[in-house]
Amino acid sequence: MTKDVLPVFDYGSINETHQSAAKEIAGWLDSLGLKDVSRELLLRFKIEENKKYDITQSKFYQLCQEAGVYVAGQGVIIEGEGKDATEYPLVAINGDIRQLDKFIEFVQNKK
Repeated sequence: MTKDVLPVFDYGSINETHQSAAKEIAGWLDSLGLKDVSRELLLRFKIEENKKYDITQSKFYQLCQEAGVYVAGQGVIIEGEGKDATEYPLVAINGDIRQLDKFIEFVQNKK
């Protein structure tokens, strides 16, 4: 005897019907005092988004851009909770040691 296997929900294919149901459930969760769970549901269904730190305001990013050093996004870290949550980019730079040494010299000469 085999059991029916339920498919995993595809959060990449969310439509208005899914969002409408999620809003309804989020309201119910709020009424039960489960505001954190409600917020997570709204985020997952792309109804709300966390604030995002503007990487172009970063001094590090600006120096890299000025020096021609590519900054690659690696994901985000979330600081804060609920509506105060902000996503900060995790970044990486790479290059051979000569390129990175030139970048250090560039930064030191900016003083």
